[in-house]
Amino acid sequence: MAHLVKAVRCGYRKWFEASPRAMAWIDPVARFGLFARGLLFLGVGAFVLYAALTLDPSEARGVEGVMLWIQERLYGRIMLAGLALGLIAFGAYGLIEAFVRRVGLGAALR
Repeated sequence: MAHLVKAVRCGYRKWFEASPRAMAWIDPVARFGLFARGLLFLGVGAFVLYAALTLDPSEARGVEGVMLWIQERLYGRIMLAGLALGLIAFGAYGLIEAFVRRVGLGAALR
């Protein structure tokens, strides 16, 4: 849920030091990537919760299980392709964050 909230509220912005021009293309990449990863983890959590409610541990699925479940749905390949693009965007977000994230060392050195 934290990734979904961060994507919707743009919670990453307060940590980024980038020009407005750079943020114009960072924002869509970051939001799409965070949203995709949040949905994927939400799916994992839903399967774990379902397994707990049915008392059947074989119903719990990880990332691979969620992706297989998506693929089996109607238009599953299209949804899986969208999820894959989102996870690629999340990888790009990680690289972007490595370059433009502001890390406050002042408090740590005191």
